[in-house]
Amino acid sequence: MRKYFLIVFLFLLFLACNSKEKSENIISEIDTTFEQEIGVHTFDEFKNHLNVDLNWMTPMGTYFWDEFGDYENQYSLRKDESKLLGQWKNITFIEGPTYVYYTFFPNKLLILNFNSENFRVIDAEKMYFNKALGTWEIIDGTVRITIYTIITEDKTMRHPNNKGVFFVERPYSIDFVNIDDIDERGFTRRPINDTILSEELQQKVNIRWLNTTNNLYIRTVYSIDFVTSSGKPEKNYGYFSIVPELAHENISGLELATNPELIRKYIPDWWY
Repeated sequence: MRKYFLIVFLFLLFLACNSKEKSENIISEIDTTFEQEIGVHTFDEFKNHLNVDLNWMTPMGTYFWDEFGDYENQYSLRKDESKLLGQWKNITFIEGPTYVYYTFFPNKLLILNFNSENFRVIDAEKMYFNKALGTWEIIDGTVRITIYTIITEDKTMRHPNNKGVFFVERPYSIDFVNIDDIDERGFTRRPINDTILSEELQQKVNIRWLNTTNNLYIRTVYSIDFVTSSGKPEKNYGYFSIVPELAHENISGLELATNPELIRKYIPDWWY
């Protein structure tokens, strides 16, 4: 078994070393060249915090267009926008119950995953906020996300009747992070703003675990599946598996986040 894991690790290390410079895997990066500033976190902090087992399952720092380059010209995003693309996970997401994570698509769609059973709907026995859908944009150097839709999960009901979708009466925006605080190698040099609910939505839920994490995040684009039909490790793009169809149909993030039919089509039950 140990020999198997060593082989897998070497295989993934080989993939990382052969990717383009802009997509260097965060576990293989050694050089820390940017200036040390008060309150600015360094690559070494991330490297020392993360363990190898986590990284070979979920490669960190992958550059989005290295995996979806066929669609780069269609979206024509700026360099600063492109480095935001991916799924951003709190560095404590294995260790604690309070993490959330954010998935940024090239069509400006945002999917926000709430941690399981943390936001319980008031006056509902076991109904929880499961996901939020919205859009993202960069205004004057700040990443701003706008939430339009909440997906709920009722633990007292069986699949597929345990999911609900409601549209936020007053969509709201959050200044998420300064884009200059995102390093191209796929991590946040300063904490992001993890205030994910408006005051109105905060009145609708009881929060089981308050967020006491440091709100430092790392970008991923895929995970590695080891149990596959081919018998070889394969990339699993998860949410990003819909990128080709969204591009082919030219569906914007705003259209998807505000249209119940598109939500049912492109946000399948196994995602919730």
